[in-house]
Order: sequence, then structure tokens, then C-alpha cells
Amino acid sequence: MDIIRVDRLPAVPWKNKGGTTRAIAASPPDADFDTADWRVDLTDIIRGGPFSHLPGIDRILLPVAAGLRLGFDGADPTPVAIFDATAFDGATPTTCDLDAQTAGRGVQVVNLLLRRDRTTGRLLGFPGAGRLREPGGTVVLYAARGGFTLVEDGGRPVPLDVGHAAVHADAVAPLAFEPYRPWSMLIAAVIQPTVTG
Repeated sequence: MDIIRVDRLPAVPWKNKGGTTRAIAASPPDADFDTADWRVDLTDIIRGGPFSHLPGIDRILLPVAAGLRLGFDGADPTPVAIFDATAFDGATPTTCDLDAQTAGRGVQVVNLLLRRDRTTGRLLGFPGAGRLREPGGTVVLYAARGGFTLVEDGGRPVPLDVGHAAVHADAVAPLAFEPYRPWSMLIAAVIQPTVTG
């Protein structure tokens, strides 16, 4: 299991200059939006504007701060609750906006991108203890608040401090986690290859 300090990852500016993105994990490794089977990013949205057009990609977005609004297919943007995952088609015209209180500091979100014919997945928020097991899949964890202790299949406990991520590839062994600070929140991206046949 790899532990990653997310603030040390390269921050790549959006084409529209509305934010920056840090790629936590992808398959294949280091793949961009056009070539990835899946990708988990931490994104800082600093101002409103349109999202990139990503046909063939299923997107799931989860804000880790309040103040984000999303609009689809020309509809006016509406608020998205903190730690509430929103799934949408990457080809759908999508715009984001920030409320007046957030506009000065921006909003951070976890993004999960899934190539539709190759992968499926979900984004989950855990304010407390939990356990995940995804045979054949990958689990990417991000400590959005506080800190957690991770234990893989009864092994040695590993700390995951706020702002750090963990990648649990080929997650056959169960992965348990428990907060060690009050007011903690763990975000889990769970990815599975699409079964064909």
C-alpha cells in the first residue's frame, strides 16, 4: 500500500484557468484524461466556468468544502452538499459556480473519472471506522480531515494524516480504517474493472 502526500504532487492548471488538479492515482500510471481507464484527482476550483468535455467518461465529484454549485445541460447551477458525491456523464455540458462566501478561497473536490467501457466505481465518505474489500479492484483513500489508522488484512497499523492519500491496489485483502482524531473524514474511491463476456 502506497502512502502519498498530496500537496507535493504537481498542480496542473485547468485549460480555462479556473482551477488546478493533482493526480493522486491513475491506470495506467500517469495517464491523462484522454488515455486513463480511471483516474482519481484532488482539484482546487478557484472560480466558476465550464468543465472539460470528456465523452466516454463517467465522472463522480465529491466536494470536501462547502460552496460549490453545479449545473447540467444549460440549467442554472445548484448547491452540492459537502461530502455528497455527484455522478454525471463527462460529455454532458457542465458548469460550476462558487457561492459568495467561497469565491475568495475556492473549493476543493475529489474527482473520480471512469472510462465507461472499462471500469466502474464509486466515491464514499467515511466519518468513522470502516472496512473495504474489493477483489480485483483498487481502493484510493484520501484523508480530507483529521487522520485515520489503516490496517491491511490484520497487518501493521499505518497512519494516514490529513492531506495524505493511500492506494490499495488489487484489493483482495480487507482494508480496515479508524479515525484517531475527532471530526475526521476519509474519502474512498473504489474502482473495479468492467466484467465482459
